[in-house]
This record gives sequence, C-alpha cells and structure tokens, in this order.
Amino acid sequence: MDDASFKYDKAADSTALPTDKILTAAGEAAYCWSLENDKLSWSANLRDVLKMPDVEIMNTGVGFARYIDAGSSNNRYDAIAKSAGVDKGAGVPYQLQYAFCPHGRDDEERIWVEDCGRWFAGADGKPAKAFGVIRVINERYERERRLTYLSQYDELTGEANRAHLVSILEQRMESAKETSQPFSYMLVAIDDLALINEGYGFDIADEVIAGVSRILRNNMRNGDVIGRVSGNKLGIVLANCDDDQMNFIAQRFQMAVREQLVSTTAGPVFVNLSIGGVVGLRHALTAQQLMTRAHEALDVAKHKKRGMFVAYRASLLIEQTRRQNAAIAQDVISAFNERRLVLSYQPIVNARTKEPQFYEALLRLIRPDGTEVAASSFVPTAEKLGLTRLIDHRVLELAVDTLKKFPDVHLAINVSARTTSDPEWIGLLCALMISDRSMAARLIVEITETSAIDHISDTIRFIEQVKGAGCRIAIDDFGAGHTSFRYLRELMVDVVKIDGSYIQNISSSPDDQIFVKTLVDLSKKLGLQIVAEWVQTAEDAKLLQDWGVDLLQGFLYGSPQRDLFEPAAAREQRSTDHKTG
Repeated sequence: MDDASFKYDKAADSTALPTDKILTAAGEAAYCWSLENDKLSWSANLRDVLKMPDVEIMNTGVGFARYIDAGSSNNRYDAIAKSAGVDKGAGVPYQLQYAFCPHGRDDEERIWVEDCGRWFAGADGKPAKAFGVIRVINERYERERRLTYLSQYDELTGEANRAHLVSILEQRMESAKETSQPFSYMLVAIDDLALINEGYGFDIADEVIAGVSRILRNNMRNGDVIGRVSGNKLGIVLANCDDDQMNFIAQRFQMAVREQLVSTTAGPVFVNLSIGGVVGLRHALTAQQLMTRAHEALDVAKHKKRGMFVAYRASLLIEQTRRQNAAIAQDVISAFNERRLVLSYQPIVNARTKEPQFYEALLRLIRPDGTEVAASSFVPTAEKLGLTRLIDHRVLELAVDTLKKFPDVHLAINVSARTTSDPEWIGLLCALMISDRSMAARLIVEITETSAIDHISDTIRFIEQVKGAGCRIAIDDFGAGHTSFRYLRELMVDVVKIDGSYIQNISSSPDDQIFVKTLVDLSKKLGLQIVAEWVQTAEDAKLLQDWGVDLLQGFLYGSPQRDLFEPAAAREQRSTDHKTG
C-alpha cells in the first residue's frame, strides 16, 4: 500500500473510523461471497489493496478465480465447497495462500495473498455464504519461502544441506531394501582448506567450496545427489553404484577438480580432494551408519595420503575397540556418578633427606566389587571420548577436600590438555583458592610437556591464571615429547619432572645421563625445582642426588596409597574391618 493510498484525516477522526479506511490501513480488503449465485461483494478499498485497474470484473467468484495463478495449489472454492467441516451455527474457518495476477495470468507480475474467513451453511448444510478478508503478504511469503529453502538447502552451494541429505539417504535405503539395487555414499573433503583460508581469506575459501560443488555437480550422473555436510565436506549419494563403480567415479571427481582448477575472484586455485565411500546395505543399514562409515573411510584416506579415495571395509579390530571404548566410558561415568573416582597419593621426597616434600595425587577408579583401576587404564580412552572435563573437575574437588582435611599436606594434581582451555575449571580453582591462600600455596598443578607445547598459547594463559590463584605449576613427563628447552623459560613453570623413561636405566645408559645432566644444569640456571620420576634403586637415587636433582619419586620411596594421611591405627582398623566383612 502506497503512503498516498491512505491519508489520515484528523478532522474526520472519531472513535469509529470508516470500515474501509481501517481495512486499507491494515492492508486488507473484505468480501462476502454467495456460493448460490456466485455473487462476490467487496469492500470499497479493493483497488487500493490489489492495485488493479479494473475491479468490476471481480464481482463473481469465477471472475476472481481467473486472476489466480494457474500454478497455485490452493483456491477459495476448493477450500470452502470441498470442506469437510460442519457448520454448527458459528461458521467454519478457512485459511489459504495463493499467487494473484493483478494484470491477468499473461502478465509476469504476481503478488502473494492470504485469504481467510468463515463459511456458513444453508438449509441443506452445504456452504452457502462466506465472509472473509484478503491480505497481500509478499514480504512474509518471501521470508517463509526463504526459511523453507534454507531448511533443506545450503546457502553457499545451493545444494542439499546435511538434514536434507540424511532424508535422501533414508529414502534410498528404503528403496534399496525393496529393489535390492546397490547405491553408495561418498564423503568428499577439500584438502588443506585451512591453508586456503590463511593464504586467500575466508571469502575465497567459500568460493572454493562453492566451485568444487559445481565441478562435482557437472560430473555427476542423472539420479545422483550432492549436498554439503559440514565446512569443507560434501556428501554425494550415488544411485545404482557398487564398489567398482564407486572407485571409478571417485577418481573421475578427483581428476576433474585437479585439472579444471577452481575459479575464484582471486584467480584459479589448485584443490585436492580426499574421498571416503561406502556401499549402502552391504556395510550400513541406516543413514547415520552410512555417514559414519563414510567418515571413517575418509579418515583412513587422509592418514594414508591426501588426495586419496578409500572404500569402507569392516574391521573386527575397530569394532572390538569401539566396544571396549564404550565399556570404559560407561565405567567412568558410573564411577563419577557413584563417587567411585578416588585419589591415591605417592610421596615425592627430598633427594638428600628422603623426607616427603609433597605428594602426587593419582586418580583411581574403584569398581563395584572393590577392585582398584589405575588411571592409565582408562584416562587415555576418556580423553578421546571427551570425558576428561568430568575427571579433572572431580580430581580438583577431591584434592581440595584432602588439603582442607590435612593442613600440613602439599599435593600435586594432573590436568589434561583440554583443561588448559576450560574456563570453568580455572574459574573453580580460583574460587576455591581465594577462600584459603595457604591452601593455594600447598597445591601444584601438573601439565604434560606434550600437551603444553601442542597448545602453547592456551598453556601460557592457563599457567598465568593458575599462578595468579597462588598455586605452583609443574611440567610433567619432560623429555617424552618435543623436548625443546627454550619452552621452559617461555612457560614460566616452577617444577620440572623428568620423564621416567630417562630415569629407569640411568645407571647404565650414557645417553640418558647426558640428557638428565643437561636438563638439571639448565633448570638450575632458570631457578626451577627438578623431580626425577620412576626412581627404583638406591644407586640411581645417589647418582641423581649428586647431579643436583632436588626431588625423587618412585616405588623406592613408596607406592600410591589411598589412605596415606590417616593415622596408622585407623588404616589398620579399616583393613581389619574389610577382612572380617
């Protein structure tokens, strides 16, 4: 509606504005339709709403229908005359949308209209009259159409999105079960897209994704479907395709992208594709299974060499590993919920006096039958499955409880690589330490050398926050990973723990001796405390002490114990109770 089509007349203002002006202001036109004689009466503002040069031809239902787009699936006559509703006196509501042609069907202009109202029955119970309004909804229709499109298609490539691709896979699955015709699914990854992001920018990387999608589309067969699964990954559903055909098609896709290059506004970009594929029904019975196994095949292709195709093959070893992982995950979650994750404490002693200086808190899982499981048996799997957040939060909670209960004890706890970027964990640590600064001085947080250097910027920030809370930092297993001495200064740690693999044969290994001596000398110059792990013999301990190692840890000075700080009498009584129980 133009601004000029409705002008507010202040002089004519009253509590009851004329109906036509109200409808025009709302962008609506009202009508009454008698189905018995097809007479269609309109409010006087119809021309303003529909922008029609001649509204006289709209005085019958048939005349109005001639201006409805022939391709519209809805029309008022069907909505009313064929309604299954029953009028019990209040009328039967109807609502529909259709495209209207204000200048006739031969003209290209279309406007979208919402038509709603109520029909009332005659004496025979059939629709006799209808009262309603029409409203132009072009903007709303376009918005809804856009949302509908985006619910099925990827905006960047114009191809199916992940949800729509899953739906297509499910349909192909059902069809294949009925016809026994093979079909395949490929997962295509654009290699090194991160480098393209860095070198050209994200907008060019988006052009690369769209360009690869176009090339693949142009090289697909009729009946095949392509969609975007995630950032740099495209999924392709291949009709009537077995293993041999899938291998041939994958090579054709890879060659097409390599030879054509990908056109972008920054010029042509060379792209390689890694592809994983799986044959439906033979190796998967659901769409989700199909996508998962294609992803597994793609991972194998990437690990072998970029730009490869790998077809999925079932592996008993992989399946067994997954079952084991699932069992471990269930054990960890159950132990967490039932508070069966506990700490055992191993002493770290002064190299000269052999008196404990602090204790390393080592995680243990207690099974329902009382069996104790070392962290090394479940933590690596828990890290892969994303369970370390639960574990590290529980370790901190247990360690703080111990520090509160035994005010003379000093503890060291281990955290995973993920925790160095977990704001909740560091927030919890700071909150607990602020309440008792003396407790903070008795806590050391250990991070492994590998995780520290692999995530150096996160690690530096984490160390600053931990030290800001009043705790000390130790770098654990030093020498097991990158072993770059310059990181010791960058990280600003307080304690260096030499990896036990360098200590266990120290008396008989000249190479290990050179490494340990060098590290001890450097650490002394940086003012760091040095801990030697896995000390097993008095001879090794004497050698390390002579070189200037500050602290020793190993079975020579005690194995991890759960109730180490309780009085001996209490521990003996607990043991007696357990035996008699």
